Amino acid sequence: MNREQFIAQLARLLQDLPPAERQEAIRYYQEYLTMPGGNEDAVIQELGSPGKVAASIKANLQYGGST
Repeated sequence: MNREQFIAQLARLLQDLPPAERQEAIRYYQEYLTMPGGNEDAVIQELGSPGKVAASIKANLQYGGST
């Protein structure tokens, strides 16, 4: 899976969030995946599946945390 695929899946999984929250989360992970010196494949491996990331984002929002 590449960055574009990861972000597209994540966006689909976050469709039930308010638009501002969804956009903030997607922007964060887009920036995270394009950090200078980062290996995109290694970063995606580290993050895990888009489903895992989406679940974490939703749990943080539910309990008043941040991404």
